[in-house]
Amino acid sequence: MNNLTSNVPIRWIAFDAVGTLIFADPGVAETYTRIGNRFGADLSTEIVRSRFQKAFAEHQRTFSTNEDHELNFWKRVVGEVLGPVENADDCFNELYRHFSLPESWRLADHAAEVISVLQSEGVGVAIASNFDRRLHTALDGHPVLCDIDVRLISSEIGWRKPSQQFFEALVDRCECAPDQILMVGDDFANDYTGARNAGLQAVHLGAGRSDIDSEFQIGSLADVLPLSRCGL
Repeated sequence: MNNLTSNVPIRWIAFDAVGTLIFADPGVAETYTRIGNRFGADLSTEIVRSRFQKAFAEHQRTFSTNEDHELNFWKRVVGEVLGPVENADDCFNELYRHFSLPESWRLADHAAEVISVLQSEGVGVAIASNFDRRLHTALDGHPVLCDIDVRLISSEIGWRKPSQQFFEALVDRCECAPDQILMVGDDFANDYTGARNAGLQAVHLGAGRSDIDSEFQIGSLADVLPLSRCGL
């Protein structure tokens, strides 16, 4: 892992989306259960949650991607989670559309305040996400997120985190040196390790990892503001 230079001024902060800035509300398992059972799945939320975690982990996606790859991935996941249902295409389409709706996502605590302060202080704000084009409509429905026009979405740029190509595209969009970008995310491999290996600064959102120095861990988005002013 790269040893990054201390006290490099931060010009841009790039946030992961799901699990960092936004959270499914209701949760993924609850939504799959509700919609799936309307189409005859007859499953408990606990079973759906277990199946989802297993299916999501087993169907590892390659670094290269596009809209078709992402769509097919989710079709496989939904099929394995819900099993046989009535009108399977309609069931999938309803689920797929659900997660494009702004009202299906809640903002993380402190997200609105942190983004507003960063923008007022002249720090660039970007979103860097492993998602598909549905993320645009989800973000556009939240006032504090809709004005963020630097959005790196894996299905659109053709590469997923933690690939080097994804972070190179982020650097190109921000038009600055890699170590002037701070990546903030909840996924250790995708957001933290991937960014640091590409020469960016990074912090992991979430406490308790023994394999990261405490200075590179934050427990809340509110902890981003001091970092944006002094670097790491």
